[in-house]
Amino acid sequence: MSPYRGFKNSKIDNQGLHGKIMCGYQGWFTAKGDGSGSDWTHYKAGKELKPGSITIDLWPDMSEMDKDEKYPTPFKHADGSTAYLFSSYNGKTVDRHFGWMKDYKINGVFLQRFGVNLKRPDLYKRRNVITHHVQSAANKHGRTWAMMYDLTGFKAGDIKKHLIPDWVALKDKVKITEDPSYLHHKGKPVISVWGIGFDDDRKYSLKPKSYDFISQRS
Repeated sequence: MSPYRGFKNSKIDNQGLHGKIMCGYQGWFTAKGDGSGSDWTHYKAGKELKPGSITIDLWPDMSEMDKDEKYPTPFKHADGSTAYLFSSYNGKTVDRHFGWMKDYKINGVFLQRFGVNLKRPDLYKRRNVITHHVQSAANKHGRTWAMMYDLTGFKAGDIKKHLIPDWVALKDKVKITEDPSYLHHKGKPVISVWGIGFDDDRKYSLKPKSYDFISQRS
């Protein structure tokens, strides 16, 4: 983990949520050969990418992607040509996504940071790489962004054990809130938390003073 040292755009409107169109950005797709050390994450169910094991609802339109953004799959189009997929680990593709956001007047995104990824060094590293891609693309295209913690899979005590130290490291070591692209509201950095309030016997909660601690550190 290290601070973003690329181009910083001081003209980004990163103040206030009102009037902004913000989208979720999961950044969780990987492809075979993308350098992430994984293959077809969130594209496949099971060990292989094949008919019957695909998990996406729609095949992405790859027509604007360059050759170095296209990863060949075992699937074929009706004309017999290879069907390609993209990877969120590819910084060029993340940059392209943010360029589309600029074209279509989308102000920015909530970048999801999955709690279960905080527990595994390989997945943790991957999330940090994607975070740098988002920072670079947001600054280049004048978009804003904020971190969204997805608590799916957390157990009791995991907020204190994993989430809080991670946010402290992002703020104090990586200094994401000092990035001019990072979203603020009423003078404070924005953090979104996904996974609270579901009536399905989740093991974590905000009943301990975790939330107060995060607020103080923000």
